[in-house]
Amino acid sequence: MPPASDSPLDSTPTPREVLAALRASERRFRRLAGAVPQLIWTTDDDGRPNYYNDRWLAYTGQTADEALAPGGGSGAIHPEDFGAVRAGWESTRACGEYEVEYRLRRHDSVYEWHLARVVRVVGEDGVYEWVGSATNIEALRESESRYRALAATLEARVAERTAEVRALAARLTVAEQVEQARIAQVLHDDLQQQLYGLTMTLALLQRAPSVEASTPLVTRASGVLDGAIQMARTLARELSPAVLELDQLGEFLAWVAAQKREKYGLDVSVELRGAPPLEDQVSRVLLYRALCEVLLNVVKHSGGTAARLVGWAEDGLVYVLVEDDGAGFDVAAVVDRRGGGFGLSSVRERLELVGGRFEVESAPGAGTSVTLAVPAGEPSSDVLLTGSS
Repeated sequence: MPPASDSPLDSTPTPREVLAALRASERRFRRLAGAVPQLIWTTDDDGRPNYYNDRWLAYTGQTADEALAPGGGSGAIHPEDFGAVRAGWESTRACGEYEVEYRLRRHDSVYEWHLARVVRVVGEDGVYEWVGSATNIEALRESESRYRALAATLEARVAERTAEVRALAARLTVAEQVEQARIAQVLHDDLQQQLYGLTMTLALLQRAPSVEASTPLVTRASGVLDGAIQMARTLARELSPAVLELDQLGEFLAWVAAQKREKYGLDVSVELRGAPPLEDQVSRVLLYRALCEVLLNVVKHSGGTAARLVGWAEDGLVYVLVEDDGAGFDVAAVVDRRGGGFGLSSVRERLELVGGRFEVESAPGAGTSVTLAVPAGEPSSDVLLTGSS
């Protein structure tokens, strides 16, 4: 037996071995191409397909022969998207790659959106081939569509809310001006007139011929001065009532009840469920102004003689229920229209702007129940109520 040769020619694979290696390589490629989630295909340089992976065949329901037949693979593309695919293919021949979104028909004839990417590759023999992949983006597009719809809805809500805030700010400005005008009128027509009368009385007192003649003038001056002092105190209480410093709901409601009994003669009772605090000053102002407006409506419009205030706390809000024995009214006609005056509709808007609540139950001849709620903690806005006290 001749000795073993070290010549490299002896290690040259036989044609059978080369063919077996090629087939093994092709099987590995097909296993790899079939395992990825994308739909994959290859074409020759003229765009004729020569391979579709198993994902493509399973998705479209085509057989390999059907897919490789002329127009087979492209026939699964939605007709409306075929023009974009064709334009992308033409641009690919110039730049070497492209991406395009199109709808692809499933095996059950339902079209879903895919993102396709095609690249040009050059084999060792210098022959061009094209490798394409398509990723299902149907869920992504649906999410984007929902996001756009949500964004549009939020934008509309923000615009609506902004318009409401601007309208409310305008009404608050007007209400502030009205209140300032009222104060100016009190100062001019009442307090100033009393002080002027006091001045005239003092002038007469200076010219009084005797002590006996001055006595009635002193009495008159003292009365005028007492009236002016009382008027100034009343005005000060209206501008900054002491109730706004009370941080317990029970004390707060008792003060309001006593004030309205004294001012209007309205029989106001108080009932508490627990002992809820009312620590935030902005919430106290909101609740006080709202109660003033509601109780003023009881006196002016309902014809009622009694009201009951029920207070409690729940889920971060402080509630007060106001019930009266008045004539009642049509809620839809008075409260449910926004932007009308400075009454109950304005109270509702201001409470809602800070995360509070405002609910009314009433009917002609059945009395009225109004539920007010303000945040127990820090409100989300510093919008206050300007109204009657």
